[in-house]
Amino acid sequence: AAGSGAGVYAFDSEVSISNSIIRGNRGGNGAAGLRFQGTSMGTITDSEISGNTTTDSGGALSFRGGATGFIENTLIADNHADGGIGGVKVRDNGTHVELFNVQLLRNTANGGVSAIRFANSSSGVIDQSVVAENDAPSGGAVRVRDSATLMLRQSTITGNVTQSDSGGGLLQSESSTMTVLNTIVHGNLASNPATLQDAQLQGTGLTLDYSLVEDWDGSFAGTGSVGGDPLFADAPNSDYRIGAGSAAIDAGDTNVLVDSSDLDGSPRVLDDTGTVDTGIGGPPTIDIGAYEFQGMTPVCVGDIADDFGFAGADGQVSFGDFLFALSVLGPCGGGTPGCDFDIADDF
Repeated sequence: AAGSGAGVYAFDSEVSISNSIIRGNRGGNGAAGLRFQGTSMGTITDSEISGNTTTDSGGALSFRGGATGFIENTLIADNHADGGIGGVKVRDNGTHVELFNVQLLRNTANGGVSAIRFANSSSGVIDQSVVAENDAPSGGAVRVRDSATLMLRQSTITGNVTQSDSGGGLLQSESSTMTVLNTIVHGNLASNPATLQDAQLQGTGLTLDYSLVEDWDGSFAGTGSVGGDPLFADAPNSDYRIGAGSAAIDAGDTNVLVDSSDLDGSPRVLDDTGTVDTGIGGPPTIDIGAYEFQGMTPVCVGDIADDFGFAGADGQVSFGDFLFALSVLGPCGGGTPGCDFDIADDF
């Protein structure tokens, strides 16, 4: 179609789409897959939107002019825009879009923003989703600008690429705000970042709480965020479940639990007894990211104290463990302190 909405174009309409595939559409002025405008309400569940191409912006979806949208359990992948925003375009005051259990993968644009953009006083929520392997010359994979607001929770942002100097994963600008909770932002690439953290995100209106950010230095607003490795199960093959020993395990804020199941449908808030809880709201404490670790991290048997000899594992066997063991030498029985740490015989 020469215009927008080559697959579906809704104006002042209510449209529900489920168990559907919207693929291979080509559009001109706007989104090639679906466009919702005016007072339209679009609900998309259990579907796939893939391989759509526009010569303008918004390869997969566009919401504008006050439209609202809810997208759940849906794959948005391999869409392209010759302009900007390969995946989802959200703009204009009163436009509000929520994504839940969505995968935004491998979307591309010749202009800015590869996966999803909120602009011009629009608003949105992204919950328990994966945004990965998207690529655009500028603008990041997830962008908010021009007084837009976004809440990003319990998601995984990884493997996205921008040719800009920073903000390959998340980019906030121009009086907008982005609040990031319980989210992994790791392994995103930029062309010339000053630090690996700069390659992940950029913006003065970013707040991060209990999230995992590569090369985290604590310079953004918020509390409880960490650095470290999420230890993805198989990132080269797009498996972004976290593995044993991941810095994301038991490190989130359970008080903002989005759902009792993760993106896989597996139970949320499982206690990994081999990992010290560093998050809040537990025990048990939720994992950071779209997936909950379903296994158990092997316990480091000799790790019984911190570096100063005070009881409590700290993730490594050190001289402090030796000092604590010395402090509790003696026979066990009768509630003797330290007998939980009787881990070997006399030889």
